[in-house]
Amino acid sequence: IIVEYVRGNGVFPKWRQWKKKVQQDLPKSIQQKILSIEGMIQSPAIYRRGNDIDYIILRGQEFEKDPKTKENLIPKDFPRITEPVGLTKLPLGRWCLLGREMTYLKNLKIGDSFEIVVPRHGFRLKAGAEANITRCNVAGFFKTGHYQYDSRGIVMPLEVAQRSYGFRDNVQQLVLRLKSIADLRQVKRALYKIFPPSYYIRTVEDEQRNFFAALQLEKTVMTIIVFMLIVSSLAFIVVAMFNTIRSRQRDIGVLKSLGVSSQGILTLFTFNGFLMGAIGTILGIMLGLYLSFELENILHGLASIINTFGHFYVETLPEFVNSVFGKMVMMPDFWVDISLIPKDVYYFDTLPVAVDTPSIYLLSFLTILLTGIASLIPARFAAKLEIMDIIRGAES
Repeated sequence: IIVEYVRGNGVFPKWRQWKKKVQQDLPKSIQQKILSIEGMIQSPAIYRRGNDIDYIILRGQEFEKDPKTKENLIPKDFPRITEPVGLTKLPLGRWCLLGREMTYLKNLKIGDSFEIVVPRHGFRLKAGAEANITRCNVAGFFKTGHYQYDSRGIVMPLEVAQRSYGFRDNVQQLVLRLKSIADLRQVKRALYKIFPPSYYIRTVEDEQRNFFAALQLEKTVMTIIVFMLIVSSLAFIVVAMFNTIRSRQRDIGVLKSLGVSSQGILTLFTFNGFLMGAIGTILGIMLGLYLSFELENILHGLASIINTFGHFYVETLPEFVNSVFGKMVMMPDFWVDISLIPKDVYYFDTLPVAVDTPSIYLLSFLTILLTGIASLIPARFAAKLEIMDIIRGAES
């Protein structure tokens, strides 16, 4: 959650006092949802290294200090450091962390230096912007999983950014990091009770509204698909139960002649439906979890099979057909290997899989319950069968 001062020309006044006020005035139930509160400077800037000039997103972030060396400690909730592995501190001086994709785009290595150009003391309409150039060194590379940030994001200590922008001890925004994205709206409402109207509060959900709307749409569509699958399975169980009853009519007649009540027949076939639903649900969950965790290997295997047949189709098949039929067959000259998970399209190293255990329990319970309810229809049909009708049906 980001808090900004609307009338401050990009500067958040007395941010340390506001930070203490937020920590003290928020209810304890809300404070438990917050990981950290920190001052931050985030602004577009210009990257320059030799003749390479590009647009970047610069973030000056407040780090805790090592009490002995005074070095900046990288927080635990910071994005994953890919290089060097195990980096926990930033050296003293103008050392920065860069997005991983900048390694490839800018051909940067650990220890390389570059320049950052930012407007000093803001932008004045008459005088324009006074540029300030800061030389920084590469301390490491991080990965957020978002290409926009990993290709243009640079993080430096807050005090270095303050000197670059000429902000002294000021910041642009106060940032609250939460434990769960589900608490965004609740904490935002609590902050509105503390800050006056001259302060603007926005969340990552507000900034990425289209992205969250797309995720919600995908979740809704997947819920509908799962519901339709459950309905189709219920229809299959009803049909299977009716077929079982029709094939077991003589057995039902024998049971009734031995004194089994209609209620007992109803219970027997309802339990049969429950059992079918339980077995199907357990096997479906086991198969689904296996396919989920092995999906990447399965897709790579399918791609390998497709590429093998593709090379055979291009390289071997023409020679075989020409040798058999004695005529030239026009075939493509080459085969380009395909990938079912192209890394230039999907920005992740491995296919991510997250198991939502509460949803699995809920769906399992609902599926078994609905199969039991669905089995009541054919079970009632079996319970209403009369012995004489069964005998007549058997004789005919």
